[in-house]
Amino acid sequence: MSKLNILHLLSYSKKYVVTLLHRCTTHYKQRHRIGFLPKDLSKNTFESYEKIKLYDLKNELRRSESRFNILVSQIAECVWETDAEGYYTYISPQIFNILGYRPEKILGMRTFELMSEQEKNHIIPVFKEISNNRNSFDQISWTCLHKEGNPVFLKSSGSPKYSNNGLFIGFQGITNEVHIQEHLKLEIENHEQFKNLFEQCADGIMVLDSEGNVLEANEGALLNLNRSREQLMGQPFGVPLVGDEVTEIDILNKDGKVKNISMHYADFTWYNNPAFMVTLYDFTQRRKREEELMEIAQHDSLTGLPNRLLLLDRLFQATALTRRANTLLAVCYIDLDGFKEVNDFFGHAGGDIILIEATKRMQAVLRAGDTAARIGGDEFVVLIGGLKSKENCDVAIKRVGDAIAAPYDIDGQEHNGISASIGVTIYPVDNSTPATLINHSDQAMYSAKQAGKKCIRFYNKNLQ
Repeated sequence: MSKLNILHLLSYSKKYVVTLLHRCTTHYKQRHRIGFLPKDLSKNTFESYEKIKLYDLKNELRRSESRFNILVSQIAECVWETDAEGYYTYISPQIFNILGYRPEKILGMRTFELMSEQEKNHIIPVFKEISNNRNSFDQISWTCLHKEGNPVFLKSSGSPKYSNNGLFIGFQGITNEVHIQEHLKLEIENHEQFKNLFEQCADGIMVLDSEGNVLEANEGALLNLNRSREQLMGQPFGVPLVGDEVTEIDILNKDGKVKNISMHYADFTWYNNPAFMVTLYDFTQRRKREEELMEIAQHDSLTGLPNRLLLLDRLFQATALTRRANTLLAVCYIDLDGFKEVNDFFGHAGGDIILIEATKRMQAVLRAGDTAARIGGDEFVVLIGGLKSKENCDVAIKRVGDAIAAPYDIDGQEHNGISASIGVTIYPVDNSTPATLINHSDQAMYSAKQAGKKCIRFYNKNLQ
């Protein structure tokens, strides 16, 4: 075995060499009638085998590199790899045809070092997001500077690389040059798409320069602002652009009605210059609908008076005003006497007539700052504020009771059976919360009801 020529063996295939070595060792053991090889011969055999394996691996690596280089040389795209920090660790020779640099010049550089400052500001956030999220990317357009200084339009596609243990180690991909004709075609197509979107958008869109002057406006903007193109173009917009907040502005229509417009803006590049894109949305109908829903939620549908929800809010405000003005507030709980009989005799339609008419009468005798609310059935709460004394309170409450007790016309028939049982508590003599004030006046009303029709009773602690 020691006489075998290792170099001669290397000319054979790996499988043949391994088979030959096995046969030689087996023949040696049979000839010398031993079950093992001498130490020196076994060592020589093992070393010969390891040398053959190493040579075979190196030869396979050379063949793989050769195949890779042949493949790379046959494609027009530039093949590249970076480390996790974005520095080039490999770049194919095609980079010379694209940017005029030899590959060895690019190795150890980052893509941003080959860009203009303006392109850096545009593309760095895009690449940063890709790197942070380990995203694959396809056909990203960007511009590099040629070795001679002229811009070169490029498109790149790539994907993240990971080590055998799953660690992110960089990106790999291809880059190709976009010729000026194709670049211009894409720019024109993008411009046309933007123009169509700009013009057809129902919402208002405006482009302002860095000083706030109007550079462009679509039909939606002209309509929302009630301005002609001549009135807008080149003129200051006149509305401050505040952060990323949505600003609401009111525009007066030609018919005198107010139009509600929400405005939002964002930084924008317009023909390579910094600008702002402003969007305008007419939410007049939405606000009107919201107000209608609020009206429904806070008012009685039959009489239009505030319901219990709005009454509590009004009472909270009235108590605060009473404290500041150092006056008195009468909280009056009213129940209509004889209402059940009207409902039984005339039906619900007759009952509705009484409720609506009683509402009108209360509103007629109350002042503008007072409140009448319907809180259910034939029960009302009236707030009378700004009173100087209890005597003033008595006069105001009697006026309400007399108005309710006047005769009613129900389908042409005069009806005299309606009056009011009224319970009253005075704030801040009764220094309770709004909800408790209503409860106390309710207790006083039941006391008035028990005393007979058309009675007024004031709350005291004995009623609890």
